[in-house]
Amino acid sequence: QVRMWDVKTGVNSLILPAKAAGTCLSFGLESNLIATGHTDKSVCLWDPRQKEKHVMRLRLTSHRGFVSDVSWCRHSSHKLASVSHDGTLKVWDARAQDALHTVRCH
Repeated sequence: QVRMWDVKTGVNSLILPAKAAGTCLSFGLESNLIATGHTDKSVCLWDPRQKEKHVMRLRLTSHRGFVSDVSWCRHSSHKLASVSHDGTLKVWDARAQDALHTVRCH
């Protein structure tokens, strides 16, 4: 699970029910989405504004190793990047299921 805490009150204000252990997290200031990377090789996108249901908005699954980092693009509210222990960096559009670009690293 991914949990969000209110630092002033110490209250757990949000629980995102991830199925695999989370390894990284990035909040998109422009998109208001949370991107999380997981040991099951997935990147998950969540909308914390949906208080009634904390349903994953999108699950991106083309990595072949666990995801070690995710980061939103500062110049585009819909683009993010992920890196994985499979030796790849992927660029995603949060509105689509497939990676826009894959860069293989040594």
